Amino acid sequence: MLESKRLIFRKVEDDDFDVIAKMMRDEGVRRIWGHYFSDDDVRAWIERRKKGYQDHGIDYLLAIQKETGEVVGQIGILRENIEGKDVWGIGYILNGDARGCGYATEGAKAMAEYAFETMGASKNVDHHYRAVPGLDCSCKTNWDEGNRIFCQDLSWRGNAASGF
Repeated sequence: MLESKRLIFRKVEDDDFDVIAKMMRDEGVRRIWGHYFSDDDVRAWIERRKKGYQDHGIDYLLAIQKETGEVVGQIGILRENIEGKDVWGIGYILNGDARGCGYATEGAKAMAEYAFETMGASKNVDHHYRAVPGLDCSCKTNWDEGNRIFCQDLSWRGNAASGF
């Protein structure tokens, strides 16, 4: 099982519809994605996660707070095509009340560690952000000699909800 100090991660399942719908309909998420997620959109979202697991072995995972059992968001490793090149990306979507608690940083570190140590990914793992007018985001990452990623600070200023 993939986990970090405060979080456990598991695959998104059909039974997670209500928690995913609530998360994707959050005002901050709607602002990032640019639309309201209908029931059909939420079902399609869950199907894309399942397809990601089937095709790549990983995708967005539910991030669950160990202490309370509450879902704080989705954090995962996604196959992306950036400027014509297939790369692994780390993405996150946090519930409104989970923002500003360090879960994105903690989850990104866990995902990067998994990508390098388990998946054998190269240093193409990086954080990519959807450009949203008026949204100020920052991400500081460093690479060491062994191509490991170190997330020093991964935070959104404002009410951003997603790393992708």
